[in-house]
Amino acid sequence: MESQVDADYLDAERYDQYYGSYAEPHEWLVEKLLERNSALELACGTGRLAIPLAQRGLSVTGIDFSSAMLDLARKVDTVRTAPFGARWSLCA
Repeated sequence: MESQVDADYLDAERYDQYYGSYAEPHEWLVEKLLERNSALELACGTGRLAIPLAQRGLSVTGIDFSSAMLDLARKVDTVRTAPFGARWSLCA
């Protein structure tokens, strides 16, 4: 069972099916981050938080250990956040 959970977690498309789509972050969080103009999201996965923040004009950096997750985040990011975009980094 544990190996199946790991496999499902590392499957970026399936991860988004399980955990939901790209939703708007809480307004209080956005307000606090806008004061700083930037955000760093650790374990960003497919960018479910980072991408909506970038859409709001924040400079966002997302870091994750899964290249599959970051690949999907980059793909969604180019469609949703132009011209802002986020920076994505692999942490191995």
